Amino acid sequence: MFNIRPLTEQDAYEYRKIRLEALKNAPEAFATSYEEEEHVPVEMVQLRLKAEGAITFGLFHFEEFVAVGTLLFEQKQKLSHRATFVAMYVNPEHQGKGMGRELLTYAIKCARSNEEIDQIYLTVVSTNNRAKKLYESLGFKCYGVDKRALKLANGMYLDEALMVLELKGIIDEEVSSNEV
Repeated sequence: MFNIRPLTEQDAYEYRKIRLEALKNAPEAFATSYEEEEHVPVEMVQLRLKAEGAITFGLFHFEEFVAVGTLLFEQKQKLSHRATFVAMYVNPEHQGKGMGRELLTYAIKCARSNEEIDQIYLTVVSTNNRAKKLYESLGFKCYGVDKRALKLANGMYLDEALMVLELKGIIDEEVSSNEV
């Protein structure tokens, strides 16, 4: 019924299409605007899809590309225990059918398979209760709010909830605080 897989540069045209759809349908959910992305050539998208340090996943319902999300891996040594999940989007016709959950679960499994990754971060617009509920159901916890994180073209500001999923046991805080 559906298939999830990492995208390759051969998927650039379809990825660009769903990315532009996401930016047009849910401008409040992304830091990038449609206007910034609409002129990006497919060749640039191909480079993004094969870039080191990121895996973009696509969810295909039969052959239709309906959901996407990207897992970014930190490159600096002191941050290499972290990954960040960004740019998640599920086509409106397929929302509410568990596809977002499947996509994020797949990304979490991918991060877990990397022994260096201890935690996954993500941000979500604070008023997006549906997405926050999904993330919380998968174990993400809110650790703060980034006030006025996004400013839309109409001048409206949006706060973002900062969330983290601990993949491994939390390091003994007592030891960590004694080292400071």
